[in-house]
Amino acid sequence: MAHCVHCQAPDGEQAGLEHWQRYGTNPTDLLSLWERSQLERLLAP
Repeated sequence: MAHCVHCQAPDGEQAGLEHWQRYGTNPTDLLSLWERSQLERLLAP
């Protein structure tokens, strides 16, 4: 998982690329390595 193009919070709020700043604000950059690996495992086909 290199980047996020659309996110939805548990409360239903949604955001996409057009809603956050272009540079340096990729939500996946805020994840720890463990969090990222867990998400990749859960999202794997």
